[in-house]
Amino acid sequence: MQNEEFIALLKSTVKENRLDIIPDSDLIEICKRARSIDASSNNLDIELSKAINTLLGEVKKRGLTQDSKPQEIPNYEDSPSEYSDKSFGWGYVWIVLGFFQGGLAFFLGFIGGITTDIVPNRGVGLVIGVLGIGSSIGLLKRKIFGLYLVYACLALGGLVGIIEIIGGTSDGIVKGVFIIGIEYLWFRYFQKRKSWFK
Repeated sequence: MQNEEFIALLKSTVKENRLDIIPDSDLIEICKRARSIDASSNNLDIELSKAINTLLGEVKKRGLTQDSKPQEIPNYEDSPSEYSDKSFGWGYVWIVLGFFQGGLAFFLGFIGGITTDIVPNRGVGLVIGVLGIGSSIGLLKRKIFGLYLVYACLALGGLVGIIEIIGGTSDGIVKGVFIIGIEYLWFRYFQKRKSWFK
């Protein structure tokens, strides 16, 4: 059976609440295959994730065990709107800013050779461009590399904040504390959504 047929049948079975007719050994195999398909898919399928949660609930209800760890996905039954695109609003802000700032740094700073205080040479333009555009693409596709690139951007921002504080001027200290505070808030935002990325 092809993956598309398998997923369609699984969704139908879960929707019609017919999991109780599946034998224990088959239930575990179905659960493993569904999780494998979901993990290898490039597309986010909320309905499949819900079906997997339901499968895991049935496995737990029957007292069965699996060889691998349970899948880390939100429980949609308790909070149906938790994984909606609306709850990733600030993530979309990061994506837009990443494309804009990373694109400017890459095309103007790296390719065009234009220098500024923020982009003093082509190397910095390349780094900012890769981090900005790469993190935006990764977040858009919900890939773990995008999250790691976000963390790299936040670490660099935190370093800039520390350098401002070390500078010793009152403006520099205020600016540094502000930058570190903003970086921390971004970190907390993405850390809470870490299980969304594969």
